[in-house]
Amino acid sequence: MSRPDRWRVLECLVALLLLVGYSQKNICAAADSTDKAAKPARAAGAKEVPGSGELVIDLGGGVQMEFVLIRPGSFQMGSDNGASDEQPVHEVKIAKPFYLGKYEVTQEQWKAVMGTDPGVCKGARNPVESVSWEDCQAFLQKLGEKAPARKFRLPAEAEWEYACRAGSSAEYGFGDDPAKLAEYAWYAGNSANKTHPVGEKKPNAWGLYDMHGNVCEWCANWWKHTYRPPARGMVAPDWPTRVLRGGSWQYAAQGCRSARRANVAPGYCLGDLGLRVACDVIPSDGVKPNPEDNAKLPPGNEAAKPAPQAKATEQHRPGELVIDLGGGVKMEFVPIQPGSFLMGSDNGEPDEKPVHKVTITKPFHMGKYEVTQEQWKAVMGTDAFNRSSQSARCPADCVSWEECQAFCQRLAEKAPGHTFRLPTEAEWEYACRAGSTGDYCFGDEAARLPDYAWCPLRSGYHTHPVGEKKPNAWGLYDMHGNVWEWCADWKGSYSDGEQTDPTGPAQGGVRVVRGGSCCSRPALCRSAYRDDAPPVRGHGGAGIVVNTNIGLRVVCVAGSK
Repeated sequence: MSRPDRWRVLECLVALLLLVGYSQKNICAAADSTDKAAKPARAAGAKEVPGSGELVIDLGGGVQMEFVLIRPGSFQMGSDNGASDEQPVHEVKIAKPFYLGKYEVTQEQWKAVMGTDPGVCKGARNPVESVSWEDCQAFLQKLGEKAPARKFRLPAEAEWEYACRAGSSAEYGFGDDPAKLAEYAWYAGNSANKTHPVGEKKPNAWGLYDMHGNVCEWCANWWKHTYRPPARGMVAPDWPTRVLRGGSWQYAAQGCRSARRANVAPGYCLGDLGLRVACDVIPSDGVKPNPEDNAKLPPGNEAAKPAPQAKATEQHRPGELVIDLGGGVKMEFVPIQPGSFLMGSDNGEPDEKPVHKVTITKPFHMGKYEVTQEQWKAVMGTDAFNRSSQSARCPADCVSWEECQAFCQRLAEKAPGHTFRLPTEAEWEYACRAGSTGDYCFGDEAARLPDYAWCPLRSGYHTHPVGEKKPNAWGLYDMHGNVWEWCADWKGSYSDGEQTDPTGPAQGGVRVVRGGSCCSRPALCRSAYRDDAPPVRGHGGAGIVVNTNIGLRVVCVAGSK
């Protein structure tokens, strides 16, 4: 390995765990979390506590589950200041009252219902984590056996945000100031990389604890890429993933906002995924809904699929090249003009140094997008192995460097007179920067990365169709994130002094990959960040596919018209 901190190995581990459905094990303190003092005993049974607006369910063995009554009302869902999937802001009416867990489900509650405790950061009052959406359905079914008159479920996404906001229209339930988040949440800024007992922070205005941070909370909904008016009839989900809300112990403040959305496949168990239970109101509760709030809550926020950001409606730049692969599949290339830039970073890893001037003397065309599944199949006749998505417009991944050479050769047969290859590492960084000297093509602010890249905070640890994020200044999409991209070069150290059209060392053991992936933290998606992998398909010592999360972007040179 070229550096002690091998983040791509961690990515491969994540990919393997997601593929086979194992739980992700987050790093926790060696000692168990200290439990909170026992709560005052309350009347057992599934009865509303008179005058309190709360419901208490007795799980046996001295363990109880408390619920807060959420009354009907309206609110503005989404955020104009957030990611594209939080838009447009729209009014939602919650027509019926419901109960929502005062706290996230704890490990002692899960054990009282299921008989087991899957939590990794041990503590009876810590939220249960490492549970999948499907695990939660089994929990809810068994919880119903404890109180047969009740219907327990996960909250709809709209119900969750309504309850989290608790009347607030700001970024958080308490206002807009992220400096106050530590008073209400366990997040990356104060969690020490672990969960904490529920209820230790301040509640929101409706008496709900830990709506921000601690663990991400599963919602009932299938994931939708955008908010749209309800469509008639059944509409298939955009992705076979379920919604997560609230952020967790490992999220930055921005990821814990009331409107922030995330998603992951329902069978995945990750170290920061938990739940909060909703419970329907029944007649014996004596709670009457406001008759004026008679609008129906859209089940699962079902909406029309957003119009794909299709290339048919794109404004093509002068000099773009389109290769017809047959069967209606095309490959688009953007012209890259010669020029000079500063390659590397003084603020990055040792192998990004020294920063040096590089001149690209010849024009070339570069793939507007990463090579997709449908393009790979149109050229090779077989599917590229894709661990997380079956969409034709998702990037081909888990392909070796040598397989990419075969792809380029076969691609040339589709377009005689053109030569196709992988970009050199210098060409890749030159095209990625697109004139920028910042950490990313858009500048230095990592908080803006979700606008341009699919990375863990937004990706759900799976790839997404190419071209859904903003392009860089030269019209190239997904240069950061989604999949790593093979370069032509062997991996080697940078030389001092100016270079012209460098192609890397003459030989080596590993080839360069660039750009980061859907599983890469922001620092690994920087324009200057370098990584590597063996050029042949293979497996690591744990049986991990070495080229997991690696795809390609093609350069077209000789004969380009």
